Amino acid sequence: MFDFHIIDLFEKDSKELKKLQSNFASARFSPGMMRANTTDSKIDVESPDTKNNLEMVVEGTDPNHPYHQHYRKYCHHGQCTDILSPRIERSDIKLATLLNRTTEYIFSKYIEGGFYAEHVDSQMMGSTRIRTDYSCTVFVNDPEDYDGGELCINVGTEELKYKLKAGQAFVYPTGIRHRVNKVTRGERHVAVFWIESALQDVRMREIYKGIQRIHTKYLDEPNALGLISEECFALEHQILRHFANYR
Repeated sequence: MFDFHIIDLFEKDSKELKKLQSNFASARFSPGMMRANTTDSKIDVESPDTKNNLEMVVEGTDPNHPYHQHYRKYCHHGQCTDILSPRIERSDIKLATLLNRTTEYIFSKYIEGGFYAEHVDSQMMGSTRIRTDYSCTVFVNDPEDYDGGELCINVGTEELKYKLKAGQAFVYPTGIRHRVNKVTRGERHVAVFWIESALQDVRMREIYKGIQRIHTKYLDEPNALGLISEECFALEHQILRHFANYR
């Protein structure tokens, strides 16, 4: 079972989502930075064949400027951050990832011809260099607005493709190889960020989530005892598989 989550952050016609979309339409963008694992010999960070997208400019980046905080808060990037942050805090993303903290948000635009070649995200990200346990892509505009642009996740010999509705977020474990298909029409607008979980050990996260499912989900199901029994059986063997030391 893959630790993937599709989460509704905004209602389709919400004022917040429309404001987010409006900022994308009027903000300044510059060529996106490379954030992949550059130790991979397959990735050349200088090559135009690696990545072609745009990122929303953050105004007031000079901390010594007298109006630095004003620019950061009221520029388009700051407004988008103020829209997205409270939604993340109130969303199921916190439960799904046991969210401790996140990187800054990257508001990214893929115009026609834009893409991101297959890569693995770095283990540390953001200005504060947080540990990246989960990656999150929030889809800002509708899939009908562009052709191509699917987020493609490499799972063994299979490639899973995601192109979600505006206002939906896709969360997946960082470290999985992934790419963004070339956009062949229109523009793809997304927000991307990385999450540090409160539980660093992925095995303990699996066990915690199993216990969490028992008391938050299964108790209300018609076959509650059967579901709880199955979950307990799985948890018992996860603990044995990860921590038992037989002689």
